[in-house]
Amino acid sequence: MSSITDEPTLTNGLFYTAAKRLLHIDDRTSTFILSRASPNLRSVLDGVSLGNEGFDGTRHPSKFEQKYARLMDLLTFLTTRLPQQSNLHGLSVEMKNLMLEIEPSPL
Repeated sequence: MSSITDEPTLTNGLFYTAAKRLLHIDDRTSTFILSRASPNLRSVLDGVSLGNEGFDGTRHPSKFEQKYARLMDLLTFLTTRLPQQSNLHGLSVEMKNLMLEIEPSPL
């Protein structure tokens, strides 16, 4: 059985998917994350191609909570499977900690 560490392409793809989702939750979340991100994480996030993908920048409660939950699941998966000494693990932990600071609350 192969692990995520056996598949660097999969690992990188999942990490950048998480980074992209982090910026797609809503404008307020993106601004918060970028304002608190370390220089290393900020450079990764600045390099993520956002595109449009139906993102209108507004906060729709059910969509926000769904996006938040999916992103947290992905970050939890990455932080438990990536080697702890890897750069991607450290950045995934940082993204997860930032997301925990903005845990969704009922609007």
